[in-house]
Amino acid sequence: MNQLAVENKPKGLRAWLDIPSVKTGIKNALGGWMNEDSFIAQLVISLNDQSLDECSEQSKFEAAHLCAALGMLPSLQQVALIPRNSKKHGCKICTVMPQWQGFQALMLRNDDVLDVNAELVHINDEYEFDPVTRQLKHKYDPFDDDRAFKSFDDIKGGYLVVKWRDKTRPDKFHFVTKKTMTQARDCSPDYQRNSNNGAIWIKWFMEQCLKTVYRNTYARRVIPIDPLVAQKLEKAVQAEDIALENDPMRIAPEDQSPVIETARIEKPASRSQQVAQSMETTSHQEPCETTTTAPPVPGQNRNQQAKKPRDNNGLHVALKDAIDSNNPDQLADFQIMAENSLAAGAIDQGVYDMLTEQASNAMEQLRAPT
Repeated sequence: MNQLAVENKPKGLRAWLDIPSVKTGIKNALGGWMNEDSFIAQLVISLNDQSLDECSEQSKFEAAHLCAALGMLPSLQQVALIPRNSKKHGCKICTVMPQWQGFQALMLRNDDVLDVNAELVHINDEYEFDPVTRQLKHKYDPFDDDRAFKSFDDIKGGYLVVKWRDKTRPDKFHFVTKKTMTQARDCSPDYQRNSNNGAIWIKWFMEQCLKTVYRNTYARRVIPIDPLVAQKLEKAVQAEDIALENDPMRIAPEDQSPVIETARIEKPASRSQQVAQSMETTSHQEPCETTTTAPPVPGQNRNQQAKKPRDNNGLHVALKDAIDSNNPDQLADFQIMAENSLAAGAIDQGVYDMLTEQASNAMEQLRAPT
C-alpha cells in the first residue's frame, strides 16, 4: 500500500465520523457513558493501528459504531480490533471482539455492585467452599513460576465473586466448570480450523477462559442488570460470537454451574440458549467498502426500490449515499427502506433507531433556513 493511501485513510475515516448526523448517532449509542468527541478521537487512534491498514474503511466505520453501541474502547482493552480476511466480499475487514475487561466494565455499571472479579483455579491450587459461611477459601503462591494457564491440563475451573456496595449483603459466588469452558471453546470454528496454527483459544487461552466465566455469569443472570446495560452485554455476546464464528448449537447443553449466595439461588439459564436467542433476533453481515446500494431501475418507482429490505451494512451505505445526495426525497426513501428492513427482520430495533435518527437529522438540516 502506498504512502498516499496510508495518509488518506485516517483522514477519510475521521471526516466520515465527523458528519453531524453520524456523531449524533454515536452520541445516542453511547447513552451518556462518554462524550462523543472524546470517544471518536480515541477510536480513530485505535483504528489507525498498522495492523488494520488493509481493512476497508466501511468495516472501520462499522467497528466504530459497534464500539459505541457496546460502550467499550479498545484503548481500555475492553475490545480488540482484529483484521480478518472476508472471502465472501473479497476484502479484509476490521472485526470487534469484546475482551473479559469489557464484560467486567459493563457489570460494574450496576450501581449496587462495588466490585466483580473472576479468577481461574489452577490444578495445584488449594480451595475449599464452606457451606455454612458460604465463603470460598482459595489459596495459591502468586510467585510460583509453574502456576501457568496454558491449556485445560492446567485448569480446574473458574469462579466470579460479586461484592456489593451494601456491606450487609453477602458476597455472591458463581462457579464455572472446566467442562463449560471446553464447550465454549469447541463451539468456535476458528478453533476447529486453527487448533494447531494460532487459534484465538490457543493464543489467548487464559483470557478466553476468564471471558467464559464473565459470559456465563451474564447468561445465568447472576448480577441484576439495568435494561440499557443488558442491551450492551447482549451486543457484546453477539459481537464475540461473530468474531469467533461461534455456533452454540454445535455443542450439547452445558452443565448448570452453581450460583452461591445466602439469598435465593437464581434459576439457571443455558448460555447456549441465551446466545441462540440473541442470534435469532439479530442479523449480521460482514461490512466491506465494495458493497454498494443498487442503482434505480429505469422507469421503476423510487418507492419500489425503497421497499426492498437491506441488511445492516447495506443500510449504512444507503444512508451515506442519501446524506451525500442532499436530496430530501432520497432521505425519505431511506426511511421507508429502514422500516421495511426492520419489519423483515434484516436489522434489529437498535440499528433502526440509530440510522433513522441520523436520516431525520440530515432532513432537518436540509429544511433549515440558510
